Amino acid sequence: MAIGISIAILIGRVLNTQKAMWITIAVMSLTQPQHEDSKQRMKERLISTILGAIAFVILFKVLVPEKYFTFVTLSLGYIYTFIYEYKIKMFFVAINALVASMFIFNTPTSIALRIGFLTIGICVVYIISKGEEVISKIKDKEQSAIFE
Repeated sequence: MAIGISIAILIGRVLNTQKAMWITIAVMSLTQPQHEDSKQRMKERLISTILGAIAFVILFKVLVPEKYFTFVTLSLGYIYTFIYEYKIKMFFVAINALVASMFIFNTPTSIALRIGFLTIGICVVYIISKGEEVISKIKDKEQSAIFE
């Protein structure tokens, strides 16, 4: 995880944009001990973020009047503290992150950055996780050859 976070921070510094921390957060959230578990989280996180972005647009651009944004945001934040399933929790996290970014960016930019930075984080985790899996298999083969 330390390598992934370091790479994510480096990428964020190179991009030199606000909210580049989303890359680092994605790497921390997606990194799991087993490659298959990381892959599952990557898929769930991406789908949940896209669905969260759609829900964000529907809620905050169509349904909810601006004077109720704070109430709705606080309500969503409260609700997701009781959710333990990763993909559903990430749906709410995506909405809340987009609400927070409304004060810095317009909606299309916020959504593009959220999904783009998540995609970068997914790529970082995938490469590192896959690399660790390959190294582990090589070590296992070497150990089995020693004991034969």
